[in-house]
Amino acid sequence: MTIMGVCVLVHVAKMFVADPGVVDLRFGFIPKHPGLLPLFTHMFLHGDIGHLLGNLFFFVVAGLKMEDALGHAKFFAFYLICGAAAAAGHAIMDSMTILPLIGASGAIAGVLGGFMMLYFTTRMKLLLIFFRLIAFEVPAWLYLTFWFGREVFYLVTSEGSGVAFGAHVGGFAFGALTTWCFFGWNRGEELDARALHETADVIYDAGSPA
Repeated sequence: MTIMGVCVLVHVAKMFVADPGVVDLRFGFIPKHPGLLPLFTHMFLHGDIGHLLGNLFFFVVAGLKMEDALGHAKFFAFYLICGAAAAAGHAIMDSMTILPLIGASGAIAGVLGGFMMLYFTTRMKLLLIFFRLIAFEVPAWLYLTFWFGREVFYLVTSEGSGVAFGAHVGGFAFGALTTWCFFGWNRGEELDARALHETADVIYDAGSPA
């Protein structure tokens, strides 16, 4: 919720800046002229309200469960590192561009990759509009593998589209790989239960008489 709040506040603040493009140039990540600060600040900037809301929607879907499993501090660090890895992926694919990379989509793609690993067989409910609204469920690995494959396809075929597909691919791959290395796969429910138990113990200790 804090990350989402910062993204919203930054976007609102940009609306009162005389030239928002200057903000993007200063704090967006430019592959030809990379900097340490923009490597992290770019993920809190967005181009318009549709860009912001679209990213936050996907962030909520996976972010809440990932934070339950990892805890607040680890999840925040994971988000930032995924965003940095996404920027690196974008730079590898388009190293000479002077256009600033902005948006949380690369970091969120990393969260989606981590979610797929931790909740591999968890079923996700999807809504499809095909003459009427159709609801159906698929395993997380199936839907997110399809999503990742689509991003790879667009990366290869949509050069010059203005969308940083390299950031999406790099962020997702990094998030999935690091989650698998540090936490294994399909352990989300186990980590949820452990975190809940630890929280209950802290509450009990705090409320117990000395």
